[in-house]
Amino acid sequence: MRRRFRRLSEIPKPQDEWQDKPQILAKVTIQELRSLVTLQALRATLEDQTDEDIMEELQRAQLWLDEVLASHAKLLKREHYMRMFRLAIEKELAGAKEQWTQMEKVYMALTDPTAPDSIQRIRSTVILVLEHNFADGLAHVSKLATERTESVQRARTLDQDTNDIRSSIVDRTRDIKVDHFACAVPLASLQLRADIVDDNEGCCPICQNSYTNLSTNTVSDLLADYPVRIKHCGHVIGKACLEQWMSTPKIDEAKYPHRTCPLCRVKIEGVKAPPYPKGLKAHLKTDRIANESLREFLYGWDIEIDECMDTIAAGMSEEIACEELLIVIAKMAGKTRWGYESDEKMLKNKIQKVKEERWVWGFRGDRVWRQMRDEWMDSGTVRKG
Repeated sequence: MRRRFRRLSEIPKPQDEWQDKPQILAKVTIQELRSLVTLQALRATLEDQTDEDIMEELQRAQLWLDEVLASHAKLLKREHYMRMFRLAIEKELAGAKEQWTQMEKVYMALTDPTAPDSIQRIRSTVILVLEHNFADGLAHVSKLATERTESVQRARTLDQDTNDIRSSIVDRTRDIKVDHFACAVPLASLQLRADIVDDNEGCCPICQNSYTNLSTNTVSDLLADYPVRIKHCGHVIGKACLEQWMSTPKIDEAKYPHRTCPLCRVKIEGVKAPPYPKGLKAHLKTDRIANESLREFLYGWDIEIDECMDTIAAGMSEEIACEELLIVIAKMAGKTRWGYESDEKMLKNKIQKVKEERWVWGFRGDRVWRQMRDEWMDSGTVRKG
């Protein structure tokens, strides 16, 4: 990934004064272009076009690439590029290059290690843009990127705050392992609610650690292994243990390709994801702020709407866990010789961070957010004690 990023830095920025840049296309003869194009249908189309028409198409492809690269250079940070390269390389190693997104195709071509120099990489990328008709099919991308760049220049301070929050959302998305099928539950519900069955009396059934014992666990440990309920089967397990279970290599992947709940044989991998709260997707698509964030994540980070909803669910789960642990700390007041001020501050900071993310998702108040949060928390398979 770092090598790819270094090759990308070798590409002169479109806004740079670069003497050789206008010559990139001029050096490509029409005959060379026809030999470079790989798509048979496009090659046949080129045979029917005049040289002037072909060069015009090339110029449009170059202009589209220039606009996208210039805007991305201003908007995206190093980690954004690294994440894109990581995802693209993982697909390549898995033999799934056909699953590359359009932006992954562009940036993988720009950093192709087989090309002798940056000039050849740009040539190949322009041909790629021409072959796949990105200049027309993805015209909205360059338009959105240009508009976004202008918006940043008009309101840099406000947008920087928003971009920082979006960057933290990207980090949360990258860390998701179980939040798309398991949600935190209130600690009191483990004893009081008939639809939430705790088989291990307030302890994680995997590691046997208590969910609330502050004498043997730090608040950070309790937060990391906070009880979550698997929606496919209803079992309650410490989150850290469930994440470790999902990361543990499979013993016989050919025979058992999908993981099951560690306490039962119900599949939790390779099955249809549990439905998210009603109205969440509609809210993201219709609310102005949420819709703007959706487009930013899609075109800036290649994060689809389903991944966005996974991230929202992770925020809901973390908020529940932090609120519940604040109650646990409050009950300890006066019972120990030391206080939990720093832990209380840490939990409140995390809740505040979720509130900032909520604003980016278009939730301006608590009512709709908590309705959807409760719906997500209560959904899934109901077990009977």
